Amino acid sequence: MSKKWLLGFLFLSIVWISSTAQRPSAMSPEARTLASIIESSDYPTLIFGDGFREMETDEKALLEIVGCAKASPRARFLASELLRKSNKLDLRLVNADALAEAYCQALLTCTSEGGFSLGLAGNAWGYLWYDQDPGLGRVLLQLGNASVPALRRLATQNEIVQYEGSKEATIGNMIMPRAKDFAAYYLHRITGLPTRPIPLGDKDIAARDAAIEQLISALPN
Repeated sequence: MSKKWLLGFLFLSIVWISSTAQRPSAMSPEARTLASIIESSDYPTLIFGDGFREMETDEKALLEIVGCAKASPRARFLASELLRKSNKLDLRLVNADALAEAYCQALLTCTSEGGFSLGLAGNAWGYLWYDQDPGLGRVLLQLGNASVPALRRLATQNEIVQYEGSKEATIGNMIMPRAKDFAAYYLHRITGLPTRPIPLGDKDIAARDAAIEQLISALPN
């Protein structure tokens, strides 16, 4: 066997092993079955009803769904929420990029038919001004810098959030917060980059957009 042929064989072997390692792995039959059940469930029933108690023991399958790149964003999000409900969500075991994207999609479609349709209205977003309750954004904050790419994309979305996290925001002083306003707030908290605060009653959309663009431009590439 020539040295040149041997080197070529070793190179091709390394390439094949590398590509195989990066290929998304399929879920086990148990995880696929559970993912199918989750996909057909609505959020309140699954998380707060009997569904949670019945699936509480399926920790291994739920972790597999959360970590599988082939799982749908909705299944990944709901599996994550089931684990979070039982304090068993270990963020060290998940695909952080994929999970952050799933939570951003959940926030963006939490009130839209045809989307995740969570039935949570604005409560999914938590508070825009205070640290006490970031809603579903808590997971994005816990993921930290891994959430930045997904939040950067969310910061371009102009959809109005049906926000119910603060009575002051919805009664008399409606500021019409958008998905991008919340995304910028999460980015600010994760990165520490300064951004223009959004006080109650703030309706200066142009100033908000300028601040968001400035924040995004300051993010590392």
